[in-house]
Amino acid sequence: MTVKGDQTFATLPHSIDAEQAVLGGLFLHPKSWTRIATLRAEHFYRPDHRLIFTAIIDFASNGRGFDTVIIEEELKRRRQLEAVGGLAYLITLQRDTPGVANLEIYADTIRGYALQRRLLSLGEQLIRDAVTPGESGVEILARTQETLIAMRAASRVGGGLVDSPTTAAKVIENMDNQSERHHGLHIGLKDFDQLTCGIEPGDLTVFAARPAVGKTSLLVTIASHVSLTHTVGVFSAEMPSLQLVRRCVALLSNVSQGKLRRADQLTDEDWVAITPAAAQFAERRLWIDETSSPSLSHIRAECLSLKARAGLGLVLVDYLQLIRGDGANRYEQMRDVAYGLKALAKDLNVPVIALAQLNRQVESRESKRGNASDVRDSGAIEEACDLLGMLYSHATYDADFSMPDVIECNIVKHRNGERGQCLWSLDGAHSRVTVLDAGDRAQYRKLVGEQRGFDHRASNAP
Repeated sequence: MTVKGDQTFATLPHSIDAEQAVLGGLFLHPKSWTRIATLRAEHFYRPDHRLIFTAIIDFASNGRGFDTVIIEEELKRRRQLEAVGGLAYLITLQRDTPGVANLEIYADTIRGYALQRRLLSLGEQLIRDAVTPGESGVEILARTQETLIAMRAASRVGGGLVDSPTTAAKVIENMDNQSERHHGLHIGLKDFDQLTCGIEPGDLTVFAARPAVGKTSLLVTIASHVSLTHTVGVFSAEMPSLQLVRRCVALLSNVSQGKLRRADQLTDEDWVAITPAAAQFAERRLWIDETSSPSLSHIRAECLSLKARAGLGLVLVDYLQLIRGDGANRYEQMRDVAYGLKALAKDLNVPVIALAQLNRQVESRESKRGNASDVRDSGAIEEACDLLGMLYSHATYDADFSMPDVIECNIVKHRNGERGQCLWSLDGAHSRVTVLDAGDRAQYRKLVGEQRGFDHRASNAP
C-alpha cells in the first residue's frame, strides 16, 4: 500500500504513478489538457488527486491559465489545500513528472483501473443482492446487466476530431458499399424500403396509429419477413404469444385467424395449408416475449441475452406506451422509455421498431391523419426516434369508401433521409400487409385527393 502523510490507500487496482504523471504533466504544459479531455475526476483513485484534477479542469475548460500557485490559491479558496498536502505537494507533482509525451497513455491507465474498481464494486453489490431476500434473481440480473451497459458506454473514449480527407474517404467507401448491397435492414415492403434505403443499425423507428388501423398486422408482416434471415426479438406487451403466433400461421398458410380459432371446424384442405405453414414458422429466427407491461431494463436484459445466444438483427416492440419507465409523471416515464429504446438500438447496433398509439384528439380534427405531436403521452417519442411513420386508414372515417383496405404510412420524420408516403394494403384476416400496386395507388390518390402541404415525394415508389 501507499502512504501519504496520515492517509492510507488500500490496494485496489490503481496507479499512483500514472495519476501523479497526469497532474504533473498538466502543471508543466497546461494546454495539454485537451489531449485527455475525456478523463474525469472520478477516474482518479486518490481523493487528493481528484480535488487537484477538478481544480485544474475548472480553470482549463474555461480558458483560464493556471500553474501551481494559481491552483494553490483555488484550493485554499475551496478549503481543500490541506487535504491535498499543500503547495509543497503541488510543486512535487510538477518537479517529478516524466513529461507529457505519454500523457494519453497515463490517462488510459487511470481510466482502466477506474473501470476495474467499478467492476469489483459491482461484484460486491451483486453478492449482497443475491443473499438479501426481496428481489428475484431475474430482477437482480436485469439491473446488473443495465449497470454493465452503462459502464461499457462510460468506458468508451471518442476518437476526437477527424480531418476532412479522412471523413471524405469514409463517405466514398460507404457509398461504394451501398452500391453493392442494401445499406439498412429491409422490412419487406418495397416502397418503404426504397424510400428509406432500409432501417439502419442503431435507429429507432416508430409506427404510430389509432387503434384497429393495422399496427399489429404490420408487426407480424415485418417479423415474418426479417426472421427468414435475421434473429428477431418481439416484445408483445399487448398480445399473448399464442395469438401472435396464430397471426403468423394465418399469414403463412393463408387460412384466416377466424378459422384458426375454431380448430374443430377446420377442413382437410385447411390442414394441408396449416401443417407446412407451422413448419415454416418453426424455422423462423423469431423469439417472442409476452411479458405484460415489461420494464425497460427487462427488455434490455432479454435483448442482451438473445444477442449472446443467437445474434440479433431486429427488435420489435408492441407497443411503446405499455413499457414501464422511470419518472415522476407520465411524460418523464415515456421520455425514459423512448430514449431508452434509442440507447438500446445504439448499444446493440441493431434497428428497433416500436408501435405507438396516437391521442384521441386526432378524431376531433377535419384531417384525421396524425402529426408528430399526436403521439400519445410524450413528445419525447418524436424527439428520440429516427423515423416516425403515421398509419392512417381513410375507411375508418368513411364507411362508404370504396378502397377500405388501404393504409397510408406517412413518414413525417426521417432523420437520415427523405420523408414521404407509402401505400399499403391490409389483409386483416391473415395479418398481412402488402404494397399497393401502381394502378391501385393512382386510384386511391384520385379518390382521396392529395392533402395540401403534405409531402408526397414517395408517390412514384413501386
